Amino acid sequence: LCLPPMNAHHLLFLPTHFDSSELTYILDDFLVWSPDGRSLSRDDFTRKFTALKDSKVILDSLFTSIAAENDKITFQEYVRFMSVLARAPTHERRSLIFHLVAGHESTISAARVSEYVREGHAMFPASVVAPYTAEEVVYSQFSDDHARKGSPDGREPSLASPMTYDAFERNAHLDPDWYSGFGLFDYFYNTIIIPMDNTLGRRDLSLSGILTKKKKGVARSRFFIVRDGFLLKYKGKDQHLQRAISLSGAQVQLCFNPDESHRSYPFLVRCGTYVRKLRAATADMAQEWVHVSRANAKAGYRYRSYTPVRGPSPSTFYVGGREYFKKLAEILPLAQHEIFVCGWSIVGELYLTRDTPLREEMRLDNILAERAAAGVQVYVLVWKEKKFGVTVGSSRHLRKELEELHPNIHVIRHPPLKPLSWSHHQKFVVVDQQVGFVGGIDLCYMRYEDGCFDVVDPSSTKYPGKDYGNLNYPRKQTGDYRMDQLDRSKEPRMPWHDMAVGVTGEAARDLGRNFIQRWNFARDKSFVRFKGYPLIQPTMATSPLHTFDLRNMAAYTLSDMDVVPTYHPQIDELSASQPVHVQMVRSVGQWSAGQLPEDSIYRAYMDVILGAQNYVYIQNQFFISSTGSQFPQNRIAMALVRRIGLAIRSGRPFHVVVVLPVYPSGDLSSARTKIIVGYTQRTIGWGTGSIIGALQREFPTVDIGQYVTFSSLRSWGQLQDRLVTEMVYVHSKVLCVDDRVAIIGSCNINDRSMVGQRDSEMAAVLEDTPSSSL
Repeated sequence: LCLPPMNAHHLLFLPTHFDSSELTYILDDFLVWSPDGRSLSRDDFTRKFTALKDSKVILDSLFTSIAAENDKITFQEYVRFMSVLARAPTHERRSLIFHLVAGHESTISAARVSEYVREGHAMFPASVVAPYTAEEVVYSQFSDDHARKGSPDGREPSLASPMTYDAFERNAHLDPDWYSGFGLFDYFYNTIIIPMDNTLGRRDLSLSGILTKKKKGVARSRFFIVRDGFLLKYKGKDQHLQRAISLSGAQVQLCFNPDESHRSYPFLVRCGTYVRKLRAATADMAQEWVHVSRANAKAGYRYRSYTPVRGPSPSTFYVGGREYFKKLAEILPLAQHEIFVCGWSIVGELYLTRDTPLREEMRLDNILAERAAAGVQVYVLVWKEKKFGVTVGSSRHLRKELEELHPNIHVIRHPPLKPLSWSHHQKFVVVDQQVGFVGGIDLCYMRYEDGCFDVVDPSSTKYPGKDYGNLNYPRKQTGDYRMDQLDRSKEPRMPWHDMAVGVTGEAARDLGRNFIQRWNFARDKSFVRFKGYPLIQPTMATSPLHTFDLRNMAAYTLSDMDVVPTYHPQIDELSASQPVHVQMVRSVGQWSAGQLPEDSIYRAYMDVILGAQNYVYIQNQFFISSTGSQFPQNRIAMALVRRIGLAIRSGRPFHVVVVLPVYPSGDLSSARTKIIVGYTQRTIGWGTGSIIGALQREFPTVDIGQYVTFSSLRSWGQLQDRLVTEMVYVHSKVLCVDDRVAIIGSCNINDRSMVGQRDSEMAAVLEDTPSSSL
């Protein structure tokens, strides 16, 4: 390609993730600083990026890694670099970081990292670099504790041992210093990408039309729509939806020579396992499809999330199962078009309210059946646990029981078989893609809790049948949900602390998009039994597309297919709460959602903790993390150590409070429970690699208890003539910082939840607006 001139559509031939509007913006900005309109010299580059003016190490590494000619960066090279740091998948970004720091070398030394960090601290604004010394960063990357398990001969390597690319991939890809490029990526993102996004504003681009694809040499025409982050494919005279592909993070590329004429003009769509070459009738149409598809594929939002920050919009917190279930009992009957229910465990026989006497119409299955009979489509997506037989509470029983109630209720159990080790752990409900709820509360037994934390219920008024439970006692496995699983006269129940949050509008729509992506992927990749289940479109309500005639599709526009959102009275009630900014973050991967791994929950946790000013408050079921060792991989403990260390050195008040269960569910004498307890203690206080140990090693004269507190909860009651006690099982997954930011979801603090490609997770990041307060 020759520059200049170059129009917006010509720019689309560049191998990037940007759409034509973004490319035009970047080109216009590039031409301001490029004397010849083709490239940037070092002087041109530092005139644009003034923070690098006195840089040597970082500037040399940039030109070495980006430029084919070491003294100039062409526009193609410049836009490719910006595309990788802003939009590219994690593995591309990781490769770029390594080669930036390594330069001409094949390994990274501790001395090189130290140089990079020191220069970054001197060059970049404080807002984009971590407020930690080069020594701290080097220690976290190269210390004996960090590399011990990666040493092939079992010996502890010294700080002089260089880091190979394999070791970098193993140890560093979840480290906050690495994925920010030691401040470099954040600097460029703040300088280029954020101003571009602010200038271009929100662009909900959509496109529809006829495309062809070749299969075994035969061209077939199909009607396609790109909208709301999905590529929708329709087939047949009745125009039924055949495929619904999430474009989140997809790569879309033109595949023809713009200077030659062709019978058709192909472009490639690559998203996870979906790879298709589609053909448009003209070059302009192909370029427009790529432009709109890239705009819908954008996934490089804050925390590398699939969705941007929304709001401000009303949001409400629900502490305990009683509040949450009561709200669901009010909102589910208002559904007009569709209900999405997603969970780790779901029980249809669950009573959402606990009236005296219990009302059968308040059971979850009966509410869903009533709505299904009224024409509402009910979709239930549940983890297929690895158990055999049908018992109350199992996903097999749930599917059998719900689908027998009405044909409008559809239940998919996923995955069919593999992976055996990971689970679907997301827990949320969406009504008409207008109101959503997400958190740690499963719609199953033992989750109902009114805040009294009762350990006894002899009359079965609050906790009927299997709702009276205790994870530490053997349970009776029966097929009758009304039968007790414990002896109420002898065994106490386990109180259950949990939390959820309600969101509306665009945030609820984002929650629905996640469900639609997972549902359609599970349907397409499952056994034959689910192939007849409906695909879901990313619309506010049931779309009239199925009534369209393929022969007259050219007569229709996207406006004909738009559906007016359903008005829900409960939005007025939520509006009475304080409006906050909301962003959905998640953990998904190839097996769970059919895409490259996304670990935006982890990145949100790290960013919020490192940015804390006064305090960090955590509630979680698990607390297994690392201050720098190879395992566990997540570095949440390291972020806490760094933030506390900064407070100690600066002499400012700061405190971390962590609330956990006494120990995780199960027999305390079992090997599994002992392993989890061991890793938890090694995170908290056992050894120099723990949070307390690392702080005591660095600050031997400081009372660490003034900065961090670990607590558990316990309740008690009277069972017949004796006192009984039981821990309150903390199942909530909450991070609250400075009365300013809260993250509420399903994610535990361990590698299963945080890495992205293991358990699927979902959470909401909620932030104050200037006029509101969490």
